[in-house]
Amino acid sequence: MRLSFPRVVGTALVLGLLVCVPALYRYSNDLPLVSDKIRHAYLVACIGYTTALLACACWTVWPDRWAAGRRSFTAVLATIFILYGADAVCGRIWPSDVWHKGLIFPPHSDAHYDTLEFSFDARVNSLGFRDREFDVARGKSLRILAVGDSTTYGWGVNIEQAWPKILEQRLRGAGLDVEVLDLGQPGTGPPQYADLIEKAVPLFH
Repeated sequence: MRLSFPRVVGTALVLGLLVCVPALYRYSNDLPLVSDKIRHAYLVACIGYTTALLACACWTVWPDRWAAGRRSFTAVLATIFILYGADAVCGRIWPSDVWHKGLIFPPHSDAHYDTLEFSFDARVNSLGFRDREFDVARGKSLRILAVGDSTTYGWGVNIEQAWPKILEQRLRGAGLDVEVLDLGQPGTGPPQYADLIEKAVPLFH
């Protein structure tokens, strides 16, 4: 079989599909702990990338059949985006908290992050935030709610190394009966902080 430029390009695209898309999908599974909007946008990009690769591969391998099958391919592509649109509409009608009821994240969810820079585990408690288990009733201890982004969350380190837990250890070491709850959520800002405070303060008061 004589190699041609379209065949070489098609082979490269197929290899990219086999190598890159599984890695992108694995990364997208971690994104719900960061931001649902980012995750949705990322999945749309993955769908578009995968569709483009499949189109180029089909055109390269079966140029004659591809010309005859464009309508079927267009129908499949339209179905993908219709399903995504339906998912987005359902997400607005039934927000995610209807399904998991967690304060920030789905309760009892776990994630492992392993990169060239760091490796850590993120475990969410039954109340929906990354920390140890707490009773909703405060008891006699003073409670401090640490609200923030990835710095408060402890991105890149285990929960014991996040600054809210270090603060808790030092306050307890000074003889104070204090609980510090780590309510950090990566990728958030002041508007999300205000919404979280409105929910968390009455809950843990």
